[in-house]
Amino acid sequence: MLTAMLALMIEKGGAQTGALLLHDGNQLQVVAAGSATQVEILPPIIITIRDNGVDIAPDNLDKIFQPFFTTKPSGEGTGLGLSIAYEIISQSHSGTITVESQVGEYSLFTITLPQTTLTPEDVGYEAV
Repeated sequence: MLTAMLALMIEKGGAQTGALLLHDGNQLQVVAAGSATQVEILPPIIITIRDNGVDIAPDNLDKIFQPFFTTKPSGEGTGLGLSIAYEIISQSHSGTITVESQVGEYSLFTITLPQTTLTPEDVGYEAV
């Protein structure tokens, strides 16, 4: 069934190559053009950034990743920095970014990025 879905994706979608990726928590199954390869899932990469400066107000924690949100005076900030970081991390790298802040103590950003041993060749991609 999965191979048929891939064939349909390539045939009807006009793609030159394609892949269906299945994840069961420990292994990534790559099904491409009727063949299957097991790929090891590695632990995620975790990056933490902590400061001891001014904290983020609790009312703002759920807004800081929204485009154009800023607490700076008009003309001093666009409010795009964290929203762009969020988009790059979540959309381009399938990761997450979270924030926690303790009033008067710190702010802590945690970025989590998945990693595998998957290469372009594993899914049938050939550079042109």
